[in-house]
Amino acid sequence: MTVYYESTILRAGEEAQDMVDGGVVILYADPIPDALESVSVVHSPAAKPEREVRVGDVFRLGDAEIELTAVGDARTRT
Repeated sequence: MTVYYESTILRAGEEAQDMVDGGVVILYADPIPDALESVSVVHSPAAKPEREVRVGDVFRLGDAEIELTAVGDARTRT
């Protein structure tokens, strides 16, 4: 597997685990809008991605591997 993006998790909102359990991960870099803080996993990118994040990419979080089924328009900014 080729790694083209790495980031460090800083914190998770109080409702983020419920979102993950429901199959949704909202990954957002600081600064994060107040309205998204409670449901997001906040991260700090190590560097800019080598390419855009796309549907079908595999997201690794710890030992879990998740295939992306959707990505937001702000994916390269957040």
